[in-house]
Amino acid sequence: MAFTVGAPVRLVVRAAKHVNPKATKHHTKTRPKKHTPSDRNRKKVEYPALKPEEIPPLMTVISK
Repeated sequence: MAFTVGAPVRLVVRAAKHVNPKATKHHTKTRPKKHTPSDRNRKKVEYPALKPEEIPPLMTVISK
C-alpha cells in the first residue's frame, strides 16, 4: 500500500447505528427465563453470615 504525495484522500467513517450491549446487560437480557411454577417460586439462596473470627487468614507467614 503506497501513498503518493498530492493525491486526494477520502476518509470514510463507518460507525454503528447502535451500540452492542456490554457483557452484564447482554447476560441479563439473554438469560434463561423461568417457565415452570417450581422455578418461579424458587427463592435466592441465602447463606449464613460469617463472623470475622470464623474467616481464615488469607496469608500465613512461615518464616522471614
